[in-house]
Amino acid sequence: MIERLERLRELGCRYVICYFPEAAYDRSGVELFEREVIPALG
Repeated sequence: MIERLERLRELGCRYVICYFPEAAYDRSGVELFEREVIPALG
Protein backbone atom coordinates (compact mmCIF):
# COMPACT_ATOMS: atom_id res chain seq x y z
CA MET A 1 0.00 0.00 0.00
CA ILE A 2 2.74 2.45 0.92
CA GLU A 3 4.65 1.83 -2.30
CA ARG A 4 1.49 2.22 -4.35
CA LEU A 5 0.61 5.53 -2.70
CA GLU A 6 4.18 6.79 -3.08
CA ARG A 7 4.00 6.00 -6.79
CA LEU A 8 0.72 7.89 -7.11
CA ARG A 9 2.32 10.89 -5.41
CA GLU A 10 5.25 10.72 -7.85
CA LEU A 11 2.72 10.82 -10.69
CA GLY A 12 1.17 14.00 -9.28
CA CYS A 13 -1.70 12.69 -7.17
CA ARG A 14 -2.23 14.95 -4.16
CA TYR A 15 -5.01 13.07 -2.34
CA VAL A 16 -6.72 9.69 -2.33
CA ILE A 17 -9.97 8.39 -0.96
CA CYS A 18 -9.58 5.07 0.81
CA TYR A 19 -12.50 2.73 1.37
CA PHE A 20 -12.61 0.50 4.43
CA PRO A 21 -15.81 -1.54 4.00
CA GLU A 22 -15.49 -3.19 7.40
CA ALA A 23 -14.96 0.07 9.29
CA ALA A 24 -18.53 0.16 10.61
CA TYR A 25 -17.90 -2.91 12.75
CA ASP A 26 -14.11 -3.42 12.75
CA ARG A 27 -11.80 -0.43 13.05
CA SER A 28 -8.57 -2.44 12.90
CA GLY A 29 -8.00 -1.70 9.19
CA VAL A 30 -8.41 2.03 9.72
CA GLU A 31 -6.18 1.92 12.78
CA LEU A 32 -3.49 0.00 10.90
CA PHE A 33 -3.64 2.55 8.07
CA GLU A 34 -3.39 5.37 10.60
CA ARG A 35 -0.49 3.75 12.46
CA GLU A 36 1.60 2.47 9.53
CA VAL A 37 0.70 4.11 6.23
CA ILE A 38 0.09 7.76 7.11
CA PRO A 39 3.39 8.22 8.99
CA ALA A 40 5.31 6.51 6.18
CA LEU A 41 3.95 9.03 3.68
CA GLY A 42 4.23 12.05 5.98
